[in-house]
Amino acid sequence: MKTKSAIPVFLGATVLLPACTHTPKPSSARAGLPSYEESFDPWRASNRALQPASRGDQDAQLAFFLSAYVRMSQPSMGGEDLEQKRNNAGKLLTTLGDDAFSGALHQQRPEVRSAVRSFLDMKNVKGAYPTTFKLLDAAPKIDWPTEKAYRNRQARVASPNTPANSLPAALLSSGQQAASS
Repeated sequence: MKTKSAIPVFLGATVLLPACTHTPKPSSARAGLPSYEESFDPWRASNRALQPASRGDQDAQLAFFLSAYVRMSQPSMGGEDLEQKRNNAGKLLTTLGDDAFSGALHQQRPEVRSAVRSFLDMKNVKGAYPTTFKLLDAAPKIDWPTEKAYRNRQARVASPNTPANSLPAALLSSGQQAASS
């Protein structure tokens, strides 16, 4: 008789105990970072981080800059996501201004700076944001997987009149744009 009553109590404890010991995980949503259950989608991270980053939130600025690095490291072509990230980078630079943007970006690794450069029009940056231009111009010139994907696609569909390494103007790395000017 004791064994019959002990089994239901034991089963009930194993079912209820995990529910009672749930520990909430810290939230990183305020910085544009994903929760523990989400994967890091650079497009979403950029969009989430833009407003707080524009107000000076350092965690959001980090998330914004890292989203550029992650996206440029992906070996896939983009479209709307790259265009949106490019718009967001321009908005953040305009909102923060030269000193604040370059100060926040200066705290990042050179590779991250290089990725951010890929989303800015260096011709505009050069004239209006000299400190940021100097910082980005000094960043390493990386042949990003995203850029390689565009070149590979162009090589597959290239006609005799189209160079295999031509990329859409909006996706040229700013290092290539700055070197050609």
